[in-house]
Amino acid sequence: MDVVIDDHVLLDILLNEEPPDLRRPGGQVFTTGLWYHRLCRELGNHAVTGSLSRSLGRVDPMVAASVIRAATCAA
Repeated sequence: MDVVIDDHVLLDILLNEEPPDLRRPGGQVFTTGLWYHRLCRELGNHAVTGSLSRSLGRVDPMVAASVIRAATCAA
């Protein structure tokens, strides 16, 4: 089964912290342009502080940089 996810779950997936019961094997995840934009806005702007940037701040800096590259948010 495919699922539509929000920006918080998208970040979890990029951090390799996908909830184990999110989807069945082979299922795909999708997000909306709005959720993707919100994730990119928060990750790409150091002046923005919120729950997403705090989640990213708790991981190794190399992992954080990889997530930002994966989301293609780096400006």
